[in-house]
Amino acid sequence: MISRKPVLCAMITLFGLLLCANVAAQSGPLPTGTVSVDSGTPASGCPISDGWLSGVTCQHATVTCPGSNGSAPLGITFGYKTPSPANGTIVIFSHSGGTTPEAFPGNEGTIASAYYNANYQVVQTKWDSDWEDESSTGAGGSIGLAACRPATFIAWVVGNLYSALHTANSNAGMCLHGTSAGASAAAYALAWYGLYANIDKVTMVSGPPMGDIEEGCIEPQSTQLQVCPSGQLGCSTYNSPASWSQAPKYTDALSSMRTWTGDSTAYDRGTCRSTNP
Repeated sequence: MISRKPVLCAMITLFGLLLCANVAAQSGPLPTGTVSVDSGTPASGCPISDGWLSGVTCQHATVTCPGSNGSAPLGITFGYKTPSPANGTIVIFSHSGGTTPEAFPGNEGTIASAYYNANYQVVQTKWDSDWEDESSTGAGGSIGLAACRPATFIAWVVGNLYSALHTANSNAGMCLHGTSAGASAAAYALAWYGLYANIDKVTMVSGPPMGDIEEGCIEPQSTQLQVCPSGQLGCSTYNSPASWSQAPKYTDALSSMRTWTGDSTAYDRGTCRSTNP
């Protein structure tokens, strides 16, 4: 795979900062798996009405991770469109389980169009089911290990779609764009699976929310933390107020976190399970 300069992260929330701290302790990159692309166009296609760009090359593939992490193979529909000339490749992951190429409030379809019009090859994604969910495998509910799926797909894009652009244009960039849990797909790939070496830039919108899952599920809630204190890297100068306090607590995301981690404990009695392998 093509080695790239270190990643630049943008628009990271409080939980994104926690994730960076949480995964820093990993001793080395976890292995990615394989992508088997099906022949022909998937029956569901890539209709514009679902948020796909008009004219994308629409394909379906099965992502298989190494047996040691327990993640079951998972299908993904992806659509890509390449301008000429191309400034680089951008892979987009939508929020929640990533089972649609576009979802409110991410507006990924509009974003994909803007990227394409700026002469970037756009790769949109739609998982057959939630990429974070390992409940059917008995693998212990580790979202970090389930993240092998998006990491493997990103690695495949680097080696197949992006590599051709880089051959034609050595300045072509390899980038990721993720909303909410889609930002977690990108963050895990960089921090746990070593893809920081292949990615130029990442945009993380309203995420990643998997920074410290146990911390977000604890009741009574933890002491409030100061967000964007003076001098904090990555905070926007447009914030008003510039800094504020907030408890690291899940609200609308709690149900998904419990499903993905396999933790059915009542909210006021315990914590969601850890994401560490």
